[in-house]
Amino acid sequence: LRHALAPLCEAMDDAALAEQCEQLGRRIQAATVRKFWSPRHGLYVNNLPWLEEEGGVRMCDRSLATAILFDQCPGGNTRNALQALIGCPPELGFSYPANAGWRLWALAKEGRTDVVLKDLRERWATMNSVILNNTLQENWSAPFDTGAQWSHCPVAPVYVLFMSVAGIQPLEPGFQRCEIRPQLADLEELNLTAYTVLGSIVFHSQGKPGNRRITLSLPEGMQGELVLAQSEKIDLPLINQDQPIGCARYRMTANELAFTLLNS
Repeated sequence: LRHALAPLCEAMDDAALAEQCEQLGRRIQAATVRKFWSPRHGLYVNNLPWLEEEGGVRMCDRSLATAILFDQCPGGNTRNALQALIGCPPELGFSYPANAGWRLWALAKEGRTDVVLKDLRERWATMNSVILNNTLQENWSAPFDTGAQWSHCPVAPVYVLFMSVAGIQPLEPGFQRCEIRPQLADLEELNLTAYTVLGSIVFHSQGKPGNRRITLSLPEGMQGELVLAQSEKIDLPLINQDQPIGCARYRMTANELAFTLLNS
């Protein structure tokens, strides 16, 4: 309601409906906080109203990821939700592969692409369907000689690599303005091309953490904003607007750029 439908209403010049969506979304969020936010646990608990009856906490990766992605944790308190998404305790319900991207997006938003890459290497790359069939299976377990689908649509590893590891995301419709927030963890090389309606964004990274060279190429007419750790030094104009904690935002002054990361 607040993050998708209201902006769509505004795009269609229906300000009254946009405001209705915004207000209804706020009321639903407030009701959800009252019913499911646990100050004791510092996160959303799916069965909080029935906790005494059921005798154990139940959470899910989708709820916690959504709360992080859309800033829905009261007071910005995301620490325990993030730890649950990192550790995946037994009481955390875990999405099947086609919905696994939400958790990976949330981890990346909080700067934990090291966990994302570990997940891709240890959970995704070890699937039987990947090893034996070069496909992505529908469920985490796909037994042989059963009705389990060995070819499905869980393409999170592809879009997460673009959106969260290379960090390429649109800031305006049609990619008129884009953000690039590289979070490469221990990757020593990454080459990719993001095809947009304005043209191709070419991303190349090579080197280990502490000495990593990145080159970027944006199509003509696209405005780029680079988000880096504050400890990095780069000769670009600083943009004073929202950025992740510990990061700084810069305006790309040319459509081609090369720089070295010394601290990330």
